[in-house]
Amino acid sequence: MDFGWESFICDSAVYFDDLSSGNGKPIDFWVWDYGDGSPMDTIFAPDDPDVSHVYAFGGEYNVTLLVQNTGGCADTLSQTVFREYCINANFAVIDTLLCQGFELSFSDSSIYADIITSWQWNFGDGADTAYVNHAPIITHTYPDAGTYQVSLVIFSSVGGVDISDTLTKNVTVLPTPIPAFSVPAVCLGDPSVFTDLSNPNGSQLQSWYWEFVAGSTDATSVATQPGLHLSRGRQLFGQAFGNKQERLL
Repeated sequence: MDFGWESFICDSAVYFDDLSSGNGKPIDFWVWDYGDGSPMDTIFAPDDPDVSHVYAFGGEYNVTLLVQNTGGCADTLSQTVFREYCINANFAVIDTLLCQGFELSFSDSSIYADIITSWQWNFGDGADTAYVNHAPIITHTYPDAGTYQVSLVIFSSVGGVDISDTLTKNVTVLPTPIPAFSVPAVCLGDPSVFTDLSNPNGSQLQSWYWEFVAGSTDATSVATQPGLHLSRGRQLFGQAFGNKQERLL
C-alpha cells in the first residue's frame, strides 16, 4: 500500500492520492487519519479514495492511511506531510553577545521571499524600519540595556487579498561599562599615576586592560585591579559576561 500527496503555497489544503492495491482482492474501504485531531474519513468502495484535507496551520503532520480488502486483511501506512505556508515571518539574532552601544545583526528567514511585498521591523525601543526589497541581514544599535520586544511583520497580496504575518521575540541587551580614567600633570621623567574612574553601568567588571604608548615603544598590562603607574596610556577592559570591549583613547 502507498499514497502520495501534494501541497501548494498559499493553499491550506493538502491533496492525497491513494496508490494502494488489495494484494489480489478488491479493496473494501480506506480510512484517512490526517494527524491534526480532526475526524477521520472512511471511504467505501467503489467511491474514489483520493481526498483533500484543509489544515488550519502550516507545518508537518503525520498522516496515516488504513486499507482493508474484501478478504478482511488490512494494513496501515504513515507518512509525514507538509502543509505549505502562505507567508511565514521568521528571524534570528546572529550575535551571541548583545551589548548596548554595539551594532546587532538580525537575519530574516521569512518565507516566501518571492511573494512577500514588504517587510517592517519594530525593535521595541521606538525605532523601526520598513522596505520592499528583501534584505537578509538587518542591523540595529540599542543605546540602553534592557529587554526589548522585536517584531517583524511581512506583507503580501494573494488573489487580491492582503495578508500579513508577524513574529515577535524578546531580545535582552546587556549593559556596557563606560571606561574613564584621570592622570595629573607631572614633570618630565616622573612617573604618571593613572586612576581608574570607569563606570560599571550595571555590569560586573572582570578585568582592566591598559595600553601605554611611550615614544615608539608600546607597553601593555592586564590587571584585575585598576592601579597602574606609567607615562601615557589608553584603557580597554572586558566585562564578566563576555569579551566585547570598550576602548578609551
